[in-house]
Amino acid sequence: MNEHFTHEGEHHDSAGDVICPVCRARVNSATAPSRTFDGETWFFCNEKCLRAWDKRPRYYAARARAEGLTGGIRASL
Repeated sequence: MNEHFTHEGEHHDSAGDVICPVCRARVNSATAPSRTFDGETWFFCNEKCLRAWDKRPRYYAARARAEGLTGGIRASL
């Protein structure tokens, strides 16, 4: 399944310090919703991405890790 989330009209923090593992948007870890999975805390840009994660956390964690992201990763993109 190829899920691609777009957030037209939604605000993302271009100076955010972490990356959303679902859509790759930069987010501010101080204000972003989060989940802990396999001992790592993951941060999300909004509730839509959080709900997607909740349905398939292993998928999104594996995909993010394969791309070099880990929970709480500091944005370097």
